[in-house]
Amino acid sequence: MFTWKRRVLVFHLKELPLMTYVSSSLLVQKIRKLSTSASKANTAEPSAKVANMARNLAMAHIFIGFLLICFGISDCLVELISFCGWTGRAYFGIWIGIWMCITGVLGIPASKAERTRSSNAFAGVFMGFSITSAVLGGVIIICYSLSIAQCRQERKDLGDRYPPYYVLKIAINAMIIILGIVEFVIGIWAPICCCVPMLMLCS
Repeated sequence: MFTWKRRVLVFHLKELPLMTYVSSSLLVQKIRKLSTSASKANTAEPSAKVANMARNLAMAHIFIGFLLICFGISDCLVELISFCGWTGRAYFGIWIGIWMCITGVLGIPASKAERTRSSNAFAGVFMGFSITSAVLGGVIIICYSLSIAQCRQERKDLGDRYPPYYVLKIAINAMIIILGIVEFVIGIWAPICCCVPMLMLCS
């Protein structure tokens, strides 16, 4: 009887390290799961805010592009009457406005809170289009500033014979310059919002 109890005790002592190893491994797995869920919870709220901001920037691209198309058409029509400037003949406001509308449309699927392969692909395309939009915003600022300078010089040359539609031409160019400045800022801000979720995933 004593020998049987001794054998059972030895058997339990031999199994004790194995049981300790299994329990410790299970504990480590639970700790890892808790840390992973905590990190996901910590990054979910900022990524949702960034995605919401990126969506707002995409909508701003569409709105500014629409305004640029409208002012671009007005610039072309006024230039046909006033023969002042050259931006209307180049259709700057129209084709740059179309580019910005396309950029905004691409930004809507790129601004999803849940990151997938398709959303990441759209985010990369939206980033490239936004950077190009920022460059085109700088082109708008330079070209329409030169157009206003040309119209002001023609006003000095004409003197009192300065017709009233020249003022309308300068006003339209000034509005397009303001839209170009806004687009330049948004075009830089949007790629930053696209990079933040990727950096969160990498971290």
